[in-house]
Amino acid sequence: MEESEKTVPEPRDPALTTTAKTLWIYTVLSQSSPNGVYLHELAEACGMPRRSVERHLQFLRHFGFVRQTGARRYFVNPAARLPLGTADHEGIDKVLQDFVDRTKRDVALATISGGKLVITHLHKNPAGQSLLEDIHPKALHATSSGKCLLAQLASAEERRRLMILTGMPRFTDRTITDIETLEADLQKQDGELWSAQGEYCGTGACLAVLVHPGSTHGDNIALTTSVEASEFAHAKEHLAANLHRTVARLQPVIGPLLPPSIGPIST
Repeated sequence: MEESEKTVPEPRDPALTTTAKTLWIYTVLSQSSPNGVYLHELAEACGMPRRSVERHLQFLRHFGFVRQTGARRYFVNPAARLPLGTADHEGIDKVLQDFVDRTKRDVALATISGGKLVITHLHKNPAGQSLLEDIHPKALHATSSGKCLLAQLASAEERRRLMILTGMPRFTDRTITDIETLEADLQKQDGELWSAQGEYCGTGACLAVLVHPGSTHGDNIALTTSVEASEFAHAKEHLAANLHRTVARLQPVIGPLLPPSIGPIST
C-alpha cells in the first residue's frame, strides 16, 4: 500500500483547506479526458501544486468519487455523486430547517443517482408530515424536482433513454406516461420554478427550483417543497419566493460545482 493511501484526511482537514478546492479539482477532472489524466496535467489545469492536488485526490479516491488506472492516470468515477458527498451537511440542514420555520411546509433536496430520483435532507413540516417522503425512485417524470432535474440533461435522447429505463409508471390520472408529452411539458416551465400538481399524489402538488447545475447530470441538485393541491394556487407565490431565497443560501454551503469565473482557486 502506498504511503499516501494509509491515512485519509477528513473533508475539513487543515491540509485540504476548503471543500471548494476539492470541488474545483473534481470539476476540472470531470471535464478532462474520460481516459484519465496524469497528476502533473491535473495540477497544471487546476493551477495548484501537485502535492496539494494529490491530497485532494486521496480524499476523492477514498470515497469513490475518483479512480486511478494502473498507469496512475486519474478519472472521475461515473457512478459517483459528488456534491452532497462533500457538502456541509449540518449547514444544509440548518438552511432547510429555516425554510420549514418560515413557511410551515416540508422541504428537501433531490438529485438523480443511478438513473433514479433520490430525495435527501428531508425536513418535514411542523406537524411531522411530508408529501415528499418515500417518493418512488422512478417518479422523475411525475414530480417537480424530477422534471427540474430532467431538464438539465444534455439532450432529449438522454431523457428518452432514462425514461425507457424507468418505464414512466402511472401514479395518478394526471401522470404523464409518454416521452413526447413529457418533452412538451418540460418546454412549458414557469421561469426557474417547476411544478407538478396531482401527478404523483392526487391530492398534492410540489414545486422545485434548481440549486446547482453540475458538470454531469448526477451533480444537479433541486430544492423541492410540497403543498396540498387545494392550497397550491394560494401558496405558490409565497413558496416560490422562499425557495429562491433558500437556494441563494444553499449554494455557498454546498460548494461551487462550476469553475469560478475569475480563475482557479488559490492554494
